Amino acid sequence: MIDYINHVIFTGDVYVNTRGYTFEQAMYNCYAPLLMTSVETDPALCTVEQKAIFDRLGPGNWRIFGVYGAKKEYTVNSAEQQ
Repeated sequence: MIDYINHVIFTGDVYVNTRGYTFEQAMYNCYAPLLMTSVETDPALCTVEQKAIFDRLGPGNWRIFGVYGAKKEYTVNSAEQQ
């Protein structure tokens, strides 16, 4: 879900902020390769989905909330738009 008015994005499993993991999330993530069956079983598709989300953003400061990890602050400059 992308809220263009408030510049907030909720990505679900499509984007995960691994740099924002708590200690417990990082420890659990060690099991991810054994447990995952859908999110990143196709890395190329995952990359396409992530790019599609970021390509839809307009200029400004965005707050991105994935399922795991902390909120990510992301800035899009108007020059980056296609």
